[in-house]
Order: sequence, then C-alpha cells, then structure tokens
Amino acid sequence: MELRTVGDSGLRVSRTGLGTITWGRETDARTAVGLLGRFADAGGTLIDTAPAYGGGAAESFIGRYLAQRPRDSLVLMSKAGFDIRQGQPVVDTSRSALLSALRGSLKRMRTDYIDIWQLHAHLQLRRLANGSGGDVAKGATWAYPHRQYAGRVFLARTTG
Repeated sequence: MELRTVGDSGLRVSRTGLGTITWGRETDARTAVGLLGRFADAGGTLIDTAPAYGGGAAESFIGRYLAQRPRDSLVLMSKAGFDIRQGQPVVDTSRSALLSALRGSLKRMRTDYIDIWQLHAHLQLRRLANGSGGDVAKGATWAYPHRQYAGRVFLARTTG
C-alpha cells in the first residue's frame, strides 16, 4: 500500500486509513481485531479512533491487537474533546479533560504514545499546553518538536 508523509512532520502513513467509529457498537471485538489484522497485512498503517467510539471499546480492541504486534507497525490517530456522558454528547476541551482523555486512550490502546492526536470539536484552541506558542486557529496543524504534549503525542491538529 502506498505511504504518504503527513505534512512536514516526517510521519509516514498508509494512503488508506481504517476507521473504527462502529467498533464496540455494530462491530464486536473479534471482528474488529480481524479487520485490523487484514488491514495491516495489506500494508495499512493509519488507524483512526477516538475515546467516544463505542464508549472506548474501539481503542480497547486496538490495544488487544497491539498486545500481539509491534507498536510501530501502526500509526494511531485518536481524538479528545468530545464524549458521550449519560447518553448526552459533551464537548469539553479543558486542559484537564484533554489530559484525562489522553491518559484513557493510552491505557486502552496499551501504548505509551499516540502518533496523531486531534481535537474532536469545532472550537478554537487557546494554549492547549504550556508553551504552545499562543492561539492556534481551528483547522490549523502543528507539530510538537519531540512528543511534547504530556510526552505522548507526535502530531496534534484540530479537526474542522
């Protein structure tokens, strides 16, 4: 499968990504892990997920897969800032909510870093992390020099 570079980050990803929005709802663990294996066997690397997908189940399924494979075989792209709480959609882009979501994603996926981390909301970022360089307009992309967001993210961007 063809690989492409994400902007000027140096990160290489497969041209086709595997989305996981139905995992944990319409797609069970066995099917999801099987799909992920077939995708990787075909040369796919880019996996799109989020804590809100299946209430975290999608990320847990990825963690099951990664427990048996090298971590660097996949490029994990997750999100934060949007969740379902008590059946209601909630947008919370506070620093504490983002860091909590990041910690949960790392734990569920059994990894110590996420390659691409996105804001799962259409809002303007303001000082996402100390030393972020000020405001970042929605839709902008920026790369941190060395996995800087809590030491666990290569590339972060907003979606929108």
